[in-house]
Amino acid sequence: MTMNRKSPNVADGFSSHYLPLFWERQRQQWENYTHNTHHDLNTIDSEIFSLVDTHRKLLTENTINTHLMKKIVLREWIEKHPETAALRNKLDDRGHYITGSMPADPQELARNIRLDVIRLMKLRNKLARSLQFETYPDLMLFTEDLSQSGLKSFLCSTLNAYLPEAHAIIKHRNIKWTTWFDHLERMSSSVLHTVDDIHLSLWRKMGFPNDGNIKIISKQQSIHGYAGILNGARDIRILIRPVKTVHGVMVFLHELGHAAAHSMNRSQGLAQLWSAAYDETMAMILQLLGCKILLENEMYQQTLEIGCLETVRCTLSSLFEFKLWRSPENGNDLYKKHFSRLGVDIGDDSLWVLDSFRSIDPVYIYTYVLGTKTARLVLQKLETIYQERYALWGKWLNDRFYADGWLRPLMVKLREAKIDIPQLSGKAEALQHPDRP
Repeated sequence: MTMNRKSPNVADGFSSHYLPLFWERQRQQWENYTHNTHHDLNTIDSEIFSLVDTHRKLLTENTINTHLMKKIVLREWIEKHPETAALRNKLDDRGHYITGSMPADPQELARNIRLDVIRLMKLRNKLARSLQFETYPDLMLFTEDLSQSGLKSFLCSTLNAYLPEAHAIIKHRNIKWTTWFDHLERMSSSVLHTVDDIHLSLWRKMGFPNDGNIKIISKQQSIHGYAGILNGARDIRILIRPVKTVHGVMVFLHELGHAAAHSMNRSQGLAQLWSAAYDETMAMILQLLGCKILLENEMYQQTLEIGCLETVRCTLSSLFEFKLWRSPENGNDLYKKHFSRLGVDIGDDSLWVLDSFRSIDPVYIYTYVLGTKTARLVLQKLETIYQERYALWGKWLNDRFYADGWLRPLMVKLREAKIDIPQLSGKAEALQHPDRP
C-alpha cells in the first residue's frame, strides 16, 4: 500500500519539474535551428540529467511503476548524460568541424567528424549496457515497446516488397545516389498552392479545428521542413520552404502531420509528450492522406513513386544502422554493402558519418518505414469504411490516435484500431527482461 501511494506523487513531482525543462529546451532548439541563436544546450541538458539521474535511482529501487516516466528517464539519462550531450550538441553544429570556407568539402568534413560520430556511438552503447541493455538500439526500442528482432523482420519484409519497384524507378529516371534528393524534386510536377491554402483546405476537408495554435513560417532556408512543438498543443510552429512541387507538398503535409497530432492532444502531464515512432507515424499518415485528398491523380501517383524510393532508402538506412551499432569501425564497408543494393554507384563510402541519423537522431529512421506501412493500412481502412467522407477520416484519426496523446503507446493504439503489422504485433522481447529497472 505504501508503494502505491508513493508512486503517483513521485511521478507527479517528476512531471512538474521535467516538463518546464523539456519545453524550454524545445524553444532553445527551435531558435538555434530557425534563428541561428546559438543557445548552449549543454546548460539545460545538465539540468535535465540531474533530474532524471535522481529518478533513475528510484526506478532501480522499484519504487515507481509509471511507464511513461520510466521510458523518459531511461532515454534521457543517456541522451542528457554530460558526455553524450556535449558530443551530440557539438555534432549538431557542423561549424566545429569546418576549417576552411563554406560550403565545406564533404570528404574533409567526413574526415573531421568521423572520430566523434564513432565515439558517440560507443558511449551510447556503454551507457545502455550499464542499464542492462545489450546495445543502445535495444534500449531505444524498449521505450517504443518494440523488439530488435521483430523490427528487423519487418524491415527485411518491407525491403523485399519495395526494392524491385525502386530498381525500376531508378533505372527509368536515371537516378544517381549523389543527387538523390534533387531527383525527387525533378520527378515532381509544379504546384501553385501556398502553404496556407494547403493547410486550411486540408483542415476544412478533414474537419480539424482551426484553433490558431499552429504558426507556419514559409521562407527559403536550408531546412526543408521542421515542426517545433514548443509547449504541447498550445504552441506549435512549422518552418517550411515555399512549396513549389509535389515533393514540396509531401514535405509540408508531413510537418502538418506532426502538428495535427500535437494540436489535438487533450492529455495533461507527461502524456503531452511523444515517442519517435508515434510522432513520425502520425506525420506519415497525414502526409499520405493529405496527398490522396488534395492532389489530382497524376500528382498522387508521383507521390507513390517518391514514397517507394524513400521507403527503400530509409529501410536500407535502418538495416545499415543496426549492423553499425555492433561494429562502428566497419562503417564504410557496411555502408557500401547496404546501399549498393539500390543498384547505383554510392560514391565515397566514408560519407556515412555525415548522416544526422547516425549521431543526432539515432535509432530513428526506421520510424519512417513503420509510418509508411501504417499510413497505407490506415488509408485502405478509411477508404473502405468511409469512402470520400473526409471529415470522418479526421474524426477517426482524432479518436484513435490524437486525443489521448502518449497515454497509450503507439503499438497499443494500432492494435486497438485493428491496424495489423504481423512482425510487430507481439510484445517486445526486451520488456520481459527480469533484471531491468
